This record gives sequence, C-alpha cells and structure tokens, in this order.
Amino acid sequence: MTFEEAIATAIRKYYSGKDPEELYKAMGKEPKYTREYFDELEEELLGSKKGKKSKKKMVPYFAKVNHKMGTVPPQAVWETVIEEHALWAYPVENSYKTALQDVYNDHKSYKKTATELDKY
Repeated sequence: MTFEEAIATAIRKYYSGKDPEELYKAMGKEPKYTREYFDELEEELLGSKKGKKSKKKMVPYFAKVNHKMGTVPPQAVWETVIEEHALWAYPVENSYKTALQDVYNDHKSYKKTATELDKY
C-alpha cells in the first residue's frame, strides 16, 4: 500500500465514523482533536447549524500582507509537500513592514485576539 492509498483509506474510514482505536491505545491517552472537538469549534465559529444563519461576522485573525506570486526557490522544494512547479508567495516589503508596525502599534488588540484563539 502506498502512502497516498493509506491516507485515502484513513479518510474514508474517518468519514464512515470509524476512529483509529489502535492509534489511540498506542498514544496512551485520548486525542485532543476529536470529531466532537471540531463540531463544537465549527458551531462556535460559524454559529449553530440549526435554525437561522448566524449573524456573527467572520473576521480574519491575521494582518494582511500584499504579495507577488513566483516560482518556488530551489532550497524550499520538499518532495510531496512543496513541489517545484508550485507557486510561492513573495511578500511586498512595504506591505509587511506596515503590517508589523500595525501589530506593534495596536499590540493590545492583537494580543487579545491571540489570547482568545489560544483556547483552540
């Protein structure tokens, strides 16, 4: 069985509701990221699936940085992860400097967001 076939098999089993019990036994503890964990996270972030749509506005939790797309640098190529023919985002210097300055100037707000996200 190839790695790709093993991943496909694991995904099919996961979606059919079969958890890797042997893996859990080998770990010696219950996994943190269970189906229930992701269901609760989804409900918290997107609101309840039942009834009306959530009025909670989706907010990006990152500082946006302009970038240009280019070829992957040779030293970054990682077989089956970062392929040579893929694209690479090169940040625009003024943009990332502005974003860093914004985070520095508004550290309290970014810190609060990071603290809230830390529970996930």
